[in-house]
Amino acid sequence: MITILASIALLKSDSISITMSSHGPQNELLVAKPTIVWQVWPQGEDIVSGATITIDGKRQKASYSKLAKSLLYTPAEPFKPGEHHVQAQIVVNGWAKFDKKWSFNVLPEAYLELPSPSEASVAVVEAFNEVRSNIGIEPSIIDPRLCLAATGHASYLEQNPGAAHIQTPGRPGFIGRTPADRLSRMGYAGGSWEVLVPTATDVEIAVNRLFDAPYHRASMINAGPIKVGGGFIGGTVVIDGEVSPEPRTVLSPADGQKDVQPFWKDTEVPDPFRLHSASSKLVGYPIMFVRQGAQRIVVKRFKISDPQGNELAAYENFPGYDDHLNAEAFIMPKKPLNSGTTYRVNVEATDDNGKEIGKTWFFTTSASEVNAARTVASIQDALGIAPVQVSSPRRRQ
Repeated sequence: MITILASIALLKSDSISITMSSHGPQNELLVAKPTIVWQVWPQGEDIVSGATITIDGKRQKASYSKLAKSLLYTPAEPFKPGEHHVQAQIVVNGWAKFDKKWSFNVLPEAYLELPSPSEASVAVVEAFNEVRSNIGIEPSIIDPRLCLAATGHASYLEQNPGAAHIQTPGRPGFIGRTPADRLSRMGYAGGSWEVLVPTATDVEIAVNRLFDAPYHRASMINAGPIKVGGGFIGGTVVIDGEVSPEPRTVLSPADGQKDVQPFWKDTEVPDPFRLHSASSKLVGYPIMFVRQGAQRIVVKRFKISDPQGNELAAYENFPGYDDHLNAEAFIMPKKPLNSGTTYRVNVEATDDNGKEIGKTWFFTTSASEVNAARTVASIQDALGIAPVQVSSPRRRQ
């Protein structure tokens, strides 16, 4: 399953406009040293010329990150238990002032210092970064707050099988109802996503399977040095990550990528085949086009061709008729791809401003014996032979 959490608002002062995405943390916190964040940025050529944060009536030294598009403040000392009030302000072009007020409550049992990520969390993030490296995007940065949220939810799912992304108050291990609630309680504020697999015996295989599934991959290929946390308890792997603010087109498989798995069997929720009539859910590896930073894209054409130039028949999932897609699109060739073969992909598309953003690129599928462990596991799953039992001792706990 996939969850993407973000909201956008537009504020104006005379001739200057700014966009606000999120602020926090809010609500009750299980960490006493949260980073205070207000994600806000001016439009066009306008610039942030000043930023301040006042907490409980005392002005603090804050900074504005142009890269993160955020006003940021991390306290040197833990906040005392109880309610705290924040007033944030940015100044644009030296005169236009924009303000935001909110509050949060530090619980008595909150961590005074964030614990270091566990070996299991590190293993999940390492596996996550490995699949990202295959398409040439930056490694993520492990974040203790997100690791706490992911590990806590993995523990909850072990105690409450079948719960997926939503927790129920009163049940064992309850932290917060939604992924956003859980991240907020750990002191994180901002756009976020969560992916999980509840029947894992090996971290690397679990992360690869999440990445192969197109709706999940759409979140996992957020480009840029995003913050990520992982959890692995019992048979459950959870990854929580932030949404990158960096505008970029991301392709998967990437241009020039080799050893791409030739096929995929649909086992994803939501089911991408709900829009199609198909006799088999064993298809060619899903091919993705993502315009990061856009609110919506329009896809005019998305095709894959073999070395002879013949277009392959494919199932299409585009914004407009797939309600889980906005700035993402993917196709699934109707038949598994040939091994050791180079394919050409062409996308014609425009962003929400009408700008042409199409791409043409090439990738090559795996030859025999390449990526053996992953391929064997996928064949077993595709044919329904047995659950995967492959394990990697250095990643298993």
